[in-house]
Amino acid sequence: YKRQIPAGGYTSTFGAKAGEMMIKDVSKGAAIKDFMEAVGEPIENAYAFGDGSNDEPMLAYVPNSIIMKKGPEYLRKKVRLVTDDVREDGIYKAMKKMEII
Repeated sequence: YKRQIPAGGYTSTFGAKAGEMMIKDVSKGAAIKDFMEAVGEPIENAYAFGDGSNDEPMLAYVPNSIIMKKGPEYLRKKVRLVTDDVREDGIYKAMKKMEII
């Protein structure tokens, strides 16, 4: 669930009592873009792991996008790989599957 807030930002709610507020044009996706440009690496060399709707901008921007199986269904349909949850070694399993390690 997202709702617009003053000054062009938005809120992202995940759970009954959890959420975050973001400033317009500031996101995990924008941060990865800036970082990869700063280090001179193509975005194809980036990998993004997420587990919730707050990770959507990052997962949409990075072609090597991975979400935990507990993540929202609509995001699971948009990413490159769905992996087990963190407590089930999901990051490790995804890294092995994608031949990062």
